[in-house]
Amino acid sequence: MSDFTIAFQQPYTKMPMMRTEQRLLPVIPPLAISLASCIIVLAFLEWFPRFGYDSQLPSLSGVLGRVYEQLRSGQLTQALLISGQRWGIGFGAATIFSLLLGLLMARSRFLAGVVQPVLGFIYPMPNAILILIFAGWLGVGLLTMSGIVMLAAMVPASMLMYHAFIEVDEKQIWAARSLGCHGSRLAWSVTIPAVAPRLLTALRIALPTSLFATIGTELLIRNGGIGAFLFNAYAIGDYQTVWGAALVATFIGVGLDSLFYLFGRLLFPWDAHLKEWSTLDE
Repeated sequence: MSDFTIAFQQPYTKMPMMRTEQRLLPVIPPLAISLASCIIVLAFLEWFPRFGYDSQLPSLSGVLGRVYEQLRSGQLTQALLISGQRWGIGFGAATIFSLLLGLLMARSRFLAGVVQPVLGFIYPMPNAILILIFAGWLGVGLLTMSGIVMLAAMVPASMLMYHAFIEVDEKQIWAARSLGCHGSRLAWSVTIPAVAPRLLTALRIALPTSLFATIGTELLIRNGGIGAFLFNAYAIGDYQTVWGAALVATFIGVGLDSLFYLFGRLLFPWDAHLKEWSTLDE
């Protein structure tokens, strides 16, 4: 078994709290600590450039003003729409193929033995190499961009979904088969609903990988999108636009991750697996 496979099989273990944390947490709510840390970072970004470091690190107010100007002119909005289209196609395709591949690997040991080494080989591969391969095959266009995003998200998602499927309670499978449920009906009626919370967690883990792949591909190919928008601003020394685009991309990533988390808690409030992941956010 490869190290790649073992890494995905390791359960999450919560680290014990230090004595200082044990004394502070009952007194200070976690939300207050999070808000205080955000305020400190925002204050640093606003005031530190005023001490003569604003050439490459502009103030936060200046960055927000530039973001407003770019959104009002439509340039940043157009770049975000282009990137959103590429990411949406790639991540949607990765969701479908990861679900099918994970299910097929769980049902066939031979297929799992063939596919796992391939995924383990692709997982640490830099996106730049994938860009060269896809561009050589498909050219530079929407198909290439979306294909890279799909592959970047599909590798971790398919492995996590595979391990979710093989850990389904056998009693549920036996009970369904005793009632005459077999084949694809068994998969869609029993197996997938049983692991639905873990499938959502797998997509949540693959989400940042897909966003990194989207922006990284656009930075290298520069065929429109937020990555090309950021690079062009950097090339002419417009650091307010650079930091503004990076800030907008960061908020989009955090927002999407929060939506996945809230969606999972609303659909599966009873699931302990999602509650484990919620401790990381709190």
